[in-house]
Amino acid sequence: MFLQDYLLKTYPGLRSGQTSWNQVEIDFAEKVGTSRQNINRYRKFQRHPRPPMVARIRKLTNGLVAADDHLPPEQHPSKSRSI
Repeated sequence: MFLQDYLLKTYPGLRSGQTSWNQVEIDFAEKVGTSRQNINRYRKFQRHPRPPMVARIRKLTNGLVAADDHLPPEQHPSKSRSI
């Protein structure tokens, strides 16, 4: 599951507009020990997290966001983004 899809699933207020991406990125960043800007870049495939961060994200998401999920969708023909 891509990080953005996980965040949309985990924070339902995003779809309804009750929660902003900024708020979600801050919350998730605090939980994994990085900056909001890094989470923003990871979910937009602008930056690839290093292995220790991949491990922390995987642990926090109970394995739903795995290492290969940080690669852009075009590198995963079997996967497509929900939005």
